[in-house]
Amino acid sequence: MTESIREHMWCSWWHAKVEIIPDWMPNFPRPDTKPKLVVRYGDSYLRYSAGPQQGFFWDIYPDDMFSEELAIIAVSDAPAPSLRNLMKMEGYQQ
Repeated sequence: MTESIREHMWCSWWHAKVEIIPDWMPNFPRPDTKPKLVVRYGDSYLRYSAGPQQGFFWDIYPDDMFSEELAIIAVSDAPAPSLRNLMKMEGYQQ
């Protein structure tokens, strides 16, 4: 997907600051670890909960979004990142 199409799909101001990282690997992967496509905002990663309260949330561990198109849909359905993370990305001092 081209960068221009991606830019027009965002609905909220923080959507444009989200990173979609293809071929992400953890710092110390096991030999059988495969790359993931993940969504990151600052130091938080987008995950999906299939439990009783289903939906997307921000966490320190990432989930595989499988493709850029699914990642864009996930970001559009996700809640805004935490205020601490938003302020950190915008350069505010705590």
